[in-house]
Amino acid sequence: MRIIFLALVVSCVFGCSNNQQKATVVAGQQVVLEEVSAVDVVSLLADPEAYNGKEVVLTGTVVHVCKHSGKRLHLMGSDEKTKIRVEAGAIGKFERELEGSNIVAKGIFRREVIDEEYLAKWADELGKEGEHKSHEEQEEEQGKIKQYRQMMKKTEDGRLENFWVDGISFETVEEDVAI
Repeated sequence: MRIIFLALVVSCVFGCSNNQQKATVVAGQQVVLEEVSAVDVVSLLADPEAYNGKEVVLTGTVVHVCKHSGKRLHLMGSDEKTKIRVEAGAIGKFERELEGSNIVAKGIFRREVIDEEYLAKWADELGKEGEHKSHEEQEEEQGKIKQYRQMMKKTEDGRLENFWVDGISFETVEEDVAI
């Protein structure tokens, strides 16, 4: 019953998907959108490469909304330990009242791999931009780079991954939306 309800909600909220590719601009980048995939948080993070850069319809429960800006929320799926950040992007702002709500969100899934190459490039760019940043800004970024390197030492493969969704739209639903 839940799956039928979810399918009905997704089709009503986002319309029928045709198999044509279309382009849109999300977070300042033009993205070619493929067929939309409805997925829950656990499934999405279980196979992030399959969804990277693709439009997804994500289901879950809002467990946190940034109280200062409303520019992001954290969405939990069926596993209470597994969460993902949704950036407001085209949505504009999330209201704090969303906490505890079940939602269906549409957006572009992003996966960022932080490894030594990534940090070396960041440090190099920081050196080149040094004259345009204050001493405090430079120290803050150098501190972040150092912190990432320390965190990477604790991982098996010496790298970190960052996942989020650039939001396009969302709707609240009354029913539990787990797939």
